[in-house]
Amino acid sequence: MIFLVTNGRIKTMTSVSKITTEKPKDPVDAKAWEQAVQQSRDAGIQWELPSDDKRSAQEIIDDNPLLKSLGGRGDRGEAKQNLIAQVGDYTKDSSAAFRAVQLLEHIETFDANGNRLASNDIGNNRIDGYTSSSDAKHGSEAGRLKDFGKFGFSSLKGKLHEVRSPADDPAIREQAEKLGIQWERPKGDERDAQAIIDTDPLLKNLGNRTCSRSRSAISSAMPTQPIARPRCWLTSNSSMATACGLSVAM
Repeated sequence: MIFLVTNGRIKTMTSVSKITTEKPKDPVDAKAWEQAVQQSRDAGIQWELPSDDKRSAQEIIDDNPLLKSLGGRGDRGEAKQNLIAQVGDYTKDSSAAFRAVQLLEHIETFDANGNRLASNDIGNNRIDGYTSSSDAKHGSEAGRLKDFGKFGFSSLKGKLHEVRSPADDPAIREQAEKLGIQWERPKGDERDAQAIIDTDPLLKNLGNRTCSRSRSAISSAMPTQPIARPRCWLTSNSSMATACGLSVAM
């Protein structure tokens, strides 16, 4: 929730209609929107879906077990509604769904103080920390999600991703080539990224729940612009799809 004081009046941005991908026209709402955008950037969360990612909101939800499974009773049910209030209606807005996915990854990745977590529970496709009565435990993933519902992006500590493409990182390229991974498509290979993925069963199946750990490993080894899972950039970058296909096969 974002509070703004204007002419002695307190105005909040909590409704779905106020939190939008586009900047609101109302001056007070616009200020709150700008603050939310800046805070999301500070947390390493990209506000808009990349232009080359053509997925719908529902496709993004279906690609992310964490987001797809939100809801239920008690704090579980409130978490879904609070998330919509803070990132926008992710059931309809693809950029809002993109923000929601990144937010959930942030909650899995960092504790309340911004320290990066190392746990077997990371990447397990569920929000941990709910009691049997669906109450969120303080300090857990569920607790951090509840805090986000109350305070928005300002509650997030730690930066999820740097805005940098692995294709432009010479150190990553050098490491890959030492392992025998071809960094660019061979001359004459005119396939686009999706075609490369579709012809490689190992790479194509990285979107399945059973491959979440492999997917997380590739995401860590080949960081890219702020997205929560590698499928977004694999489908838009033919060379990266080729390189990742080779790395999965090794």
